[in-house]
Amino acid sequence: MKKNVLLIVALVLVASLSLVACAPAVDTSALESRIADLEAQVSELQSAVDAAQAAADAAAEAAGAAAAPAAEEPMEEEEAPAEEAAGAKTYADMTLCYPQLGAESDWRTANSASIKQTADELGFTLIFSDAQQKQENQISAMRACIQQGVDVIALPPVVEDGWDAVLTEAQNAGIPVIIVDRSVSADESLYAAHIGSNMVLEGERAAEEFNKQFPEGAKILELSGTTGSGAAVGRAEGF
Repeated sequence: MKKNVLLIVALVLVASLSLVACAPAVDTSALESRIADLEAQVSELQSAVDAAQAAADAAAEAAGAAAAPAAEEPMEEEEAPAEEAAGAKTYADMTLCYPQLGAESDWRTANSASIKQTADELGFTLIFSDAQQKQENQISAMRACIQQGVDVIALPPVVEDGWDAVLTEAQNAGIPVIIVDRSVSADESLYAAHIGSNMVLEGERAAEEFNKQFPEGAKILELSGTTGSGAAVGRAEGF
């Protein structure tokens, strides 16, 4: 707006000079002096216009810079909590349920001692029970552990069949079950893993060794373990 006013004033002065120049000569010295004054005023006005334009340009540039969004610095990724990075729980936070099937042999006694020693070494809480070779005792122990909300159940099943219901209960509670040593006939989707031997292969290898020792054949007496257990069924099948 200021620039426009100054330009209008300058044009008026120029027009005045033109009119003066066109007037009849009367006193040339006075006119020349007047013209010089007007030219000086025009020069000053032009300088003022230029200065005003420069100031306006600078102001516009400054306003544009202020309105421009600041460059966004890359956000630093939040570090995952140490607990998440290392896993949901440590051994010290875990509770393991181990419903031992019984103490029918020295191997089983050693197995019980081993799991207790490992609990002490790693620092997890162990809920240990002795089912005395009875499946119903193991199932009761498992259900008690499910009620307590343990983190994992390790099951050495006394027999193969009859685990579907309690395994389903553990799965619904979000508690993984690991089948230990012996096997179960339940669907594999009901438990997390099986840690044990291939009992059928054990029976086959025993038979192979027998045939080497008695190539002509012989009468044998097969001693079976707990009736219905994965070990007894698998080894008998392989043999």
